[in-house]
Amino acid sequence: EIVQNSLYDFLIKVYPELNGIKIKKRWSGVMGFTKDSIPIVGPIPYLPSVYAMCGMNGHGMGLSFALGKMVSELIINGKSDLFREWLSIKRYN
Repeated sequence: EIVQNSLYDFLIKVYPELNGIKIKKRWSGVMGFTKDSIPIVGPIPYLPSVYAMCGMNGHGMGLSFALGKMVSELIINGKSDLFREWLSIKRYN
């Protein structure tokens, strides 16, 4: 509610003519960021049947389709032409 109220206040500040407008639907969510601004994608080393696809750094909608394809190929085939080691969580070790 705090986030939604802040967004509404900002909207009215930028567009005062919209003051009092009824909002039918609204959304806000948590955005995942990594230390190096590169998503974490691929298998989790200590959990071999668990795969991660997170930390899109604000680019989730744009990246999710390609990375989702990549993760599904990794799960089904054990490999993907799209996968690069620098996406792995192992880079933080």
